Amino acid sequence: MKHVRNLIIGSFTDKNSVLFWRNVELAPPINTDVTAWKFCHALHIIFRDGHPNVLRDAQSHVNKLKDMGQHFSHLAHGYGRLIRRYCELLVTKITFHQRNPRIPGPLALTPEELEALAENDANN
Repeated sequence: MKHVRNLIIGSFTDKNSVLFWRNVELAPPINTDVTAWKFCHALHIIFRDGHPNVLRDAQSHVNKLKDMGQHFSHLAHGYGRLIRRYCELLVTKITFHQRNPRIPGPLALTPEELEALAENDANN
């Protein structure tokens, strides 16, 4: 958790996640199923609590997440199928926020923010 906290703080310091993704490229998280699972979990927390630009920066890495999910989908034991599902969830979250950029990463909105987002129209 302390490493994830440092990543979150770094995302606010840099106002992006470019350094994070650069390090992921240097040391890919798919060495074992346990490290891939931990990577998915850490990424989910960073999406939730990190700077809003983190989700925007992740859009260019969707294919890497899909590939990682596919890589482990064949494992019948351990974390294989879970990693595939977690990667699918992360890709869905990225595409959701790509379509709805005004909704924050933690998906937490006050009623006033929700009304403003819907432009005070019940149909929206």
